[in-house]
Amino acid sequence: MTSKMKRPPTVWLTQILLFVFAFLFMTVLLRDIFGRPRVGGEIDVSGLTALVVVFLGIVGVLLLAFWGLVRRRNYGRKLSVFCLFGLWTMVNLAQLFRCDGPVQCYEYSNTGQLVGAGIAIASYNALFLFLMFRLSLGKKVRNFFSSQPSQPEVS
Repeated sequence: MTSKMKRPPTVWLTQILLFVFAFLFMTVLLRDIFGRPRVGGEIDVSGLTALVVVFLGIVGVLLLAFWGLVRRRNYGRKLSVFCLFGLWTMVNLAQLFRCDGPVQCYEYSNTGQLVGAGIAIASYNALFLFLMFRLSLGKKVRNFFSSQPSQPEVS
């Protein structure tokens, strides 16, 4: 009989982030499917198909990483680090290259707001990188994934 090891907070936080981002991607996909403008009264099937394939692929990988963490599999940890890196990259690229759209970009009116935004972005990046580092190299996380979960005994 093996001892039951507690799930480290790093794993909990990663599972929460993976699930939240999977939910956000599904919400955006459903919004785009049902709110997509029709060109000349017809649906652009090729564009919609590409959108669905890409978004379902992203959601599938996020949920697979989530499930791997739930089942305490090593592939879940590695895939989660990969997913966190991809999400971190997407968010940073979205901040650098803003899309045109109906929502106006926020412009800072003084240097205090600009400094506050810089501190917030630096903090966000540092915390995200720290989470990826702890998930990939943390001692508690490695021990958690190296020990096998306890199986119920059958009498």
